[in-house]
Amino acid sequence: MSLSNKSRRKAGLLILAVTGLLAVTPMLSGCGGSGREEALKQAIYVGTGGYDPANDGKIVIVCGKLELLEPAYDEDLGITIEAPRVMRSGQKLKKKELNQGMTGNNMEWNSNFQYGDFIGKADVGEFHLGEDFLQNMMVRYDPDLDEKMLEEAGYAIVRDFKGNTREEDKNARPYVGTARMGRGVYEEGDVRYDYTVPGPKPGEMVTIIGIQNQDTINYVEGTYENMLSGELDKDTAIHKTTHP
Repeated sequence: MSLSNKSRRKAGLLILAVTGLLAVTPMLSGCGGSGREEALKQAIYVGTGGYDPANDGKIVIVCGKLELLEPAYDEDLGITIEAPRVMRSGQKLKKKELNQGMTGNNMEWNSNFQYGDFIGKADVGEFHLGEDFLQNMMVRYDPDLDEKMLEEAGYAIVRDFKGNTREEDKNARPYVGTARMGRGVYEEGDVRYDYTVPGPKPGEMVTIIGIQNQDTINYVEGTYENMLSGELDKDTAIHKTTHP
């Protein structure tokens, strides 16, 4: 399936006019791993507390439940993923031996660069997550794919075939393919899609690190992983975000 560039929704970075943000960003961007960790020690630990005007423009560490207000939506394929951010890549099918059957051993999947990056809307505790914060969330986990939603959009969960067979390996990584591919019928040139999302799931307790801008938390450069699983203390959060 070819994708329309016109319909691609790319989340832009939010332009911030907060003086404090402009002051702290260069401080972290030029530091190494240990330097970032030291610089982040000035962060204010809010924990499960709420908004304090005195913290505007400062780096804060906030704990709370991840509330998904609007899931990420892939407008190109019409697929909704229950996560605040999702990245999509594509792989194109090629037969290794043209005169051989379409078995697992004879199927080769090559990167097709059908890239997409989509964000939704989310809160943590009393704070909204800014678009720049969402856009910089680390995504490296498989999503929970809704088979009914995929079916309604004309897609299905597909997995690699086992060895020299046409039997799907239920333990293999899940991808998204067309409904035909979901029935085990493949053709050379077919494309399957791979989605990745952040680790924490909606409803789970998380710890976030960013810059407070009133009721919004924005991204601070130098935090490799700006949303961490669990309610973490200050030192643990700083160490984990600088040593992913």
